[in-house]
Amino acid sequence: MSARLARPTVNTPFHISLDWWQRTRQDFMSHLREAACGDCQKRYPLDGALSQIDFIDPHTAEVRRLNSLWQCVIETCSQHPDYYSPELPLATALFRALVARANSPLTPSEMQTIIGRSNAQTILRVLTGPNAILGIVPVE
Repeated sequence: MSARLARPTVNTPFHISLDWWQRTRQDFMSHLREAACGDCQKRYPLDGALSQIDFIDPHTAEVRRLNSLWQCVIETCSQHPDYYSPELPLATALFRALVARANSPLTPSEMQTIIGRSNAQTILRVLTGPNAILGIVPVE
């Protein structure tokens, strides 16, 4: 059976599909901005231009093009102890986990470890509901 047809498990990698955001005409940048701390939001205002940078993944050495706000979230905001606040909706915490890792694929098991709450099965159920949550889909 092909991976595309296989039912996702807690070991299936997921990522944020930027194509999904375009297809659904939702605003990825507003959600990225919500993941940013107050300092990064001030540094990169809504009406300001964002530069593109080459981000080198510290785990895989893969080079990705990210905007300066996303880089700020990775390097600054995600380091704050309350970045994965227990008050956040679970889907938002999962989105933040992927954003903080420059959208490197993560399994529900890895996400659970990163956000420090819920369990991998619950995360899997949230991510495999009838609709993609914040564009988080299995990696094909």
